[in-house]
Amino acid sequence: MAQETRQLRVAVIGAGMIANAAHIPAWKDQPGVQVVGVADRSRDAAAATASRHGIPHWYEDPGRMLA
Repeated sequence: MAQETRQLRVAVIGAGMIANAAHIPAWKDQPGVQVVGVADRSRDAAAATASRHGIPHWYEDPGRMLA
């Protein structure tokens, strides 16, 4: 019987230097993990981080992202 592979969907709060240099790359390197969103109170930082890492969604409000 084949084992089902589950995909873990990750959303990151914060789009600063540590998120860009460490947290997001580390999540993206994990098998079965998809980074699907990033939130930061700076609209520009959230949009730039999403673009840089190929993250499909970005938000200024972490609560809205998690909803």
